[in-house]
Amino acid sequence: MKLVRPLAIALVLFTAACSKDPVGPPPRITALPRALTSQESQLIQADNRFAIKLLKQATADTRDTLKNLFVSPLSVAMALAMTYNGAAGTTEDSMRATLELDGMSVAEVNESYRSLIELLRQLDPHVRFQIANSIWYREGYTIEQPFLDANHTYYDATVSALDFGSPTAPATINAWVNQQTNGVIDKIVDNIPDYMRLYLINAIYFKGDWTEQFDPHLTQPRAFRLLDGTTVNVPTMTHAIPVRSRGPKSSSKGSTDRNLSAAGVLRNARRRGRPWRRFSMLTPNQTFGSRPIHASSPDRSLRMRSWRLVRIWKVCQWARSMTRPT
Repeated sequence: MKLVRPLAIALVLFTAACSKDPVGPPPRITALPRALTSQESQLIQADNRFAIKLLKQATADTRDTLKNLFVSPLSVAMALAMTYNGAAGTTEDSMRATLELDGMSVAEVNESYRSLIELLRQLDPHVRFQIANSIWYREGYTIEQPFLDANHTYYDATVSALDFGSPTAPATINAWVNQQTNGVIDKIVDNIPDYMRLYLINAIYFKGDWTEQFDPHLTQPRAFRLLDGTTVNVPTMTHAIPVRSRGPKSSSKGSTDRNLSAAGVLRNARRRGRPWRRFSMLTPNQTFGSRPIHASSPDRSLRMRSWRLVRIWKVCQWARSMTRPT
């Protein structure tokens, strides 16, 4: 399948996340509810390879232009897979290579995404996880129906012709995004250019519990040190808990570098009760300038040790603004 004539297409990708305060630890999930098919496993491996390439390239391209970068590789891969249904010739070959989809047919990619979307949505009743897709095309512009049908069938895409010249058109698209992200992202389109023919939008929304709770009463402004050495006060969550983390090796008995706090604090907090819902972060235990911190070591010279105090910046605020505190 391919589009009838070349399109000006906007791929719009959103990831919104927020944590909530549950009553207590949720029940453990120790395995997937079903085994993955070989095609699903192949697609997951392809998406992982693509994610590494994407993050490397995005970081290199924006290092000097963006202070912060927040990107969801799953959103990008899924949106491009939807677009892949309209590619042909050298464009199809290039997209297949970029997305690491060699060895998979378009039908296999579509079917695998369809079943994985259903699996992710129903995986954990204690976590709200939404994947939403939509296609908005200029009214009167002819799009091949099989392209629209495939994206509606396999990606649950809302498909709608829209009068792009109407002053209410941006508000229509913004209302859809606002609804799918539960108000976290309320506006993406200010105006629609004359050359625009189609918007293909992916939105992912995640809302889950902390297995180890952060007491909201302990959240208070604390100093956040910027790379230039200055500090700003930002809302900071605090929680004391014994955890296992990785620090630079100093002896066979563990680490003595107290400049690093729990590299796997958040991962461990999620992992104990939710191995399929993880959030990992490395945070400095003390203020020590802009020296880089690395969360992994190729020679595995990092050792495990225990820490007691965990402080991280308020996740809801960070996700809502899509930037780190400035």
